[in-house]
Amino acid sequence: MLYTGLDLHKSFSYITTMNDKGEIVGQKKLPSNGEILDFLKGFEDSIEVAIEATPSWYGLYDCLEDEGLIDPFQELPRSSYFSHLSALLSLHFVVESS
Repeated sequence: MLYTGLDLHKSFSYITTMNDKGEIVGQKKLPSNGEILDFLKGFEDSIEVAIEATPSWYGLYDCLEDEGLIDPFQELPRSSYFSHLSALLSLHFVVESS
């Protein structure tokens, strides 16, 4: 299984894909267009994708869903969401701004 995080911007996106061991197997800055799909289709393993919730994420989500690259959207309950954030904090995965 591979895991991809998308930091979506209006004209470009940062994409990082990791394997089960947490090793980065792909990382790019791509235009926010069809190149994102090409990048994700380049992996042969099953993949889960998380997209940063920005005003423009809906279009990309629909594209990924149509291609079978993302499961139907499931909103996390607020308590679960904050539990995940606290876990990330405990692992020092959240960077403080300066």
